[in-house]
Amino acid sequence: LFLDTLAANRPGTDIPGIHWRDGESVYSGPANSQALDMDELPFPDRSKLDLPRYQWSVPGEGLKVMASVQASRGCPLRCIFCSEDMIYPKAIRWKSVDRVLEELEQIKRTTPAQHIVFLDDTITLNRKWATELFTGIHQANFGFTWEGETTANRVDEEIVALMVKSGLKRINFGIESGDPEMLARLGKGVKLSEIRPAYRLMKRFGVETRGSVILGNPYETRKSVWKTLRFIWSLNSLDQAYINIAAPYPGTALRDMALSGEGGVTVHDTSYGALRRYGGGVMTVNDLTPSYLARVQRIGTLVFYAHPRRLYYNLKRSGLRAMVRNVKAFLMSFRGRNAPVQVMSGI
Repeated sequence: LFLDTLAANRPGTDIPGIHWRDGESVYSGPANSQALDMDELPFPDRSKLDLPRYQWSVPGEGLKVMASVQASRGCPLRCIFCSEDMIYPKAIRWKSVDRVLEELEQIKRTTPAQHIVFLDDTITLNRKWATELFTGIHQANFGFTWEGETTANRVDEEIVALMVKSGLKRINFGIESGDPEMLARLGKGVKLSEIRPAYRLMKRFGVETRGSVILGNPYETRKSVWKTLRFIWSLNSLDQAYINIAAPYPGTALRDMALSGEGGVTVHDTSYGALRRYGGGVMTVNDLTPSYLARVQRIGTLVFYAHPRRLYYNLKRSGLRAMVRNVKAFLMSFRGRNAPVQVMSGI
């Protein structure tokens, strides 16, 4: 149906699950009510990729060829800044553990990849499934290291020990805000008091830790922004931080709030091409202008990585080659070319 519509050069208004763009307008077909069996999806064709060019700096391992795997789709959280509800509405789907292991075996057999990046929103969301998956990876002895992300309230000593045994090297938690009121407004479903212990647990098991925050959401003020910065600076068990500026992406509650002016928001540019997480953004929120947000983003990043422990760790973490590349990219970021923390986190 999609190919016929495309060939006829007509809008896909009757195609379930299709979204399309016409200039600056985005249109959506009806929701796809058909349940998707994740196991029926074919594996990605990685034969056309020049995988050796995809180098990931892995702590203690140097630069390694990486491949990405998506073992589940969807998320039960309804964070205002996320378009997940638009992409996978009201649905969370998992591949069977056997299917994920089959894909990992194919990657090992047909590619030079040595490191796996799981793209799942919350890799430990389904504890039973996650336990079976990590046990299966360990028993299969693929030889991969891996990384992924989850939330701070969905890890404990037992599951972390199993993750590490199966090759976990790096984890990311979405912190989002260091202000309890802002954190509740964002819909993350995590309490501030749960974040610090989760990072301590990860470092106790030798896992490299990442975390992301977002500055400039509706209802934000300079006071709450500095609470967030001081909070991440105080996380001694956090190795790398992403400091983002809120962007009202299409399909998010944040965009609806921004366009209606909720929470003190004024949108300066509604075009999708202007959306970015670094360098200022497109919104003024109460006493936060784009230029002010850009300034505190850089200050926050610089102070975070200037800490002696973090500076030493991030310089030595993956060997000389990765260090040279990461330092170069980090310096370029302060000239507005790259995201400051992106270069320190994985690539």
